[in-house]
Amino acid sequence: MKQYILRRLLSIIPVLLLVSMISFSLVLLTGDPVKAILGSETDLETIERTRQQLGLDQPIHIQYLKWLGRVLQGDLGYSFQNKQPVMEAILQRFPVTVWLNVVTLAITIIIGIPAGLISALKRNSPVDFLTSVISLIGVTMPNFFLAIILIYIFSIGLNWLPPSGYVDPLQDPIAGFKSLLMPAITLGTAEAASIARMTRSSAQQVLAKPYITTAKAKGLPQKLIITRHLIKNSMIPVTTMLGMLIGISFGGAVVTETIFSLPGLGRLVVNSILARDFPMVQGTIIVLSLAFLLSNLIVDILYAYLDPRIRYH
Repeated sequence: MKQYILRRLLSIIPVLLLVSMISFSLVLLTGDPVKAILGSETDLETIERTRQQLGLDQPIHIQYLKWLGRVLQGDLGYSFQNKQPVMEAILQRFPVTVWLNVVTLAITIIIGIPAGLISALKRNSPVDFLTSVISLIGVTMPNFFLAIILIYIFSIGLNWLPPSGYVDPLQDPIAGFKSLLMPAITLGTAEAASIARMTRSSAQQVLAKPYITTAKAKGLPQKLIITRHLIKNSMIPVTTMLGMLIGISFGGAVVTETIFSLPGLGRLVVNSILARDFPMVQGTIIVLSLAFLLSNLIVDILYAYLDPRIRYH
């Protein structure tokens, strides 16, 4: 297992290198950051002087190699927009995105897995039909529309939750949970629906296995069959999807973070793109890619626990 984890960690390096090359090239090809910083009406002499100061007058491969050398030393550069170190800005925003993903994951698991299991156990029943319909609605409903509905009901109508803003859960757990609940529900609804559909499909396949039939023939209680045989054996594809959803959520919460005014990484990268703040965009993409790769590594490690027959050599 240790050798497998080490190999997977080493395999992350070329992936990040490829991601950095693509993101660096695409970002620089989208336009001139100097004109975005100074404005189109600035005289050419000032533009050229600023371009030389930022090192943007050099060939793109030279710029990339210099940038990569700084990244390997832990220096992601400085923001063009506010002159703040990129790493500092990311570290300020990263906890917000992590907390949002933690609450979203909890909602996804608490709703999605039980709904899928119940639907599989009561196949072709009204409960199964209702679960399937709700899951389909959850998958197809746009995030922004659900967010508006939640704000209208729970903020304007009932006045239970704040419509926007962020409170650190470590400083005020109750206020922090309230500030994250509606954004997490907005993100978790579609994810829970996807997990419910995957859990239903996987559980139905497990229920058709011979060892389930044998367990029923032995007279084992249904509760024991579900907890000991069904859940654990049907979780491998579900865990795979959870890992992918976690990785995607790190960078895919742009609309949600914008609507609820959460200062997370998704909102940071969008604002940086609009401002042509290339160092911030490049640094954020690297961090989000690393988070996605590590989440998939954790999923692979969980496989060995869910299925003891899986061995890593």
